[in-house]
Amino acid sequence: MGASACTTSRLYAPATTQMPWKPLRSQDFHSWIDRNCGNRGLTGTVCARLPAVKRTASTLLAIWALMLAAAPAALAEGGVGLAGPTTDKTVTFFCFGVIAFFALLPIVLSLIQGRLEKRKDQRRSDLERLG
Repeated sequence: MGASACTTSRLYAPATTQMPWKPLRSQDFHSWIDRNCGNRGLTGTVCARLPAVKRTASTLLAIWALMLAAAPAALAEGGVGLAGPTTDKTVTFFCFGVIAFFALLPIVLSLIQGRLEKRKDQRRSDLERLG
């Protein structure tokens, strides 16, 4: 690639063997859409490569909306949930638990990573020594 390719703001796509790069044109984009999505284009109901993704995303969105709508009535009667009535002491201890969790999480994960690195280094040295 020459210096001019780095300084321009145009998009480039691979070309034939005669020319290493050619400017990307809208015809190239539309031909890609026709190849991958059929004659429907981007506005079609189903693209050949993404029907499962669209179906999964719409299902998850519907489940999330249902859970959001049912949240106020779930597991609570008269303002009392599974843990009993909420007091200042309960909220304080819960927040202390959250603080302790996020303080201990990097420590524990660092210890695990250190042990894994030690095993990896031991395995590499064994392979170098034996093989």
